[in-house]
Amino acid sequence: MLTHKEIFDYAFLVHHCVSIIGFYASINKGLLGFIAMFRLTSEASTLFINIRWILLTLKMKDSKLYFYNAFIGLIIFFVFRIVIIIPAWYMLLSLRSLPQW
Repeated sequence: MLTHKEIFDYAFLVHHCVSIIGFYASINKGLLGFIAMFRLTSEASTLFINIRWILLTLKMKDSKLYFYNAFIGLIIFFVFRIVIIIPAWYMLLSLRSLPQW
């Protein structure tokens, strides 16, 4: 990202730095490790986003592979980024009452 600045925005760099710091604190300091790993499952949809980009680059937007990838990617995105956030926030908010918080 630092070598190809014309392709990437600095928001990507900030996003990745914050993620690295958060997971470092989670793993090495023992802070909310279960919640961090629970949220890491949201990255399951990244594969389908990358495949979509590759198919667009290869000008295969009208192919069946593009359609199926988009359909499966939408389902995976919804399940792992939308549905899973509800129990994650519930667990996080329920931890606030613990003395360790």
